[in-house]
Amino acid sequence: MADEVAVAAPGTSAAAAGVAEGEQQQQNGFSVFGMLKGLLIRGVIFYIIANFFRRPAPQTGDNPSSVGLKPASNLFQNGTMMDLYVYLSEDEKFSNFSDSTKLVWLQEELVYGDWSAGQDGDGTFVKQLEVPTSNAVRNNGSLFIHAYFVLSGKSPDPSTTKLYSRRYTVGKTHRLNKFKRKKHVMTQNLLTGQTAASADETRYAQNPKGEIV
Repeated sequence: MADEVAVAAPGTSAAAAGVAEGEQQQQNGFSVFGMLKGLLIRGVIFYIIANFFRRPAPQTGDNPSSVGLKPASNLFQNGTMMDLYVYLSEDEKFSNFSDSTKLVWLQEELVYGDWSAGQDGDGTFVKQLEVPTSNAVRNNGSLFIHAYFVLSGKSPDPSTTKLYSRRYTVGKTHRLNKFKRKKHVMTQNLLTGQTAASADETRYAQNPKGEIV
């Protein structure tokens, strides 16, 4: 019995080897290209992140808009002599400095930064007074206190141009009285369906906001 032996033609073997070698070179080319592409993408991402967190360099030049901001500092230095003006008024925005009756407290020659001054040596000054209320205040009006700190010898009144300094005048306004809502409950007699509440109480009871007193 004759043995069957498969013999490949020489040309076929050489062609197969060439194809295999070409595929290997192509795979190597794709591998190198993929690696370079990955490195390039990583480099771009790193560049974007680095620029995002980079602190901008301070700008210089004669243009004021290009000058960097100066660090914050106190307006007054320790030891500065100051005066305190306190006014009472029914106006939220106070401007009647010429009315001496509005000035209820004037404390002169206060030392800025002195925490040992005052009646008790703790830097606190106290003023007690009785404030008469007008009909407007008693009828849901408001009463405001206006306090101003100025340099000693200066005035908080803008009309006194020689004594007024806008830069070195510090003021604060505070409302002394408070408002609260009063709720009204309208009850009815179950038998008659009538209520003992007045017309005003009924009107306030029907208003969800109630009455402001």
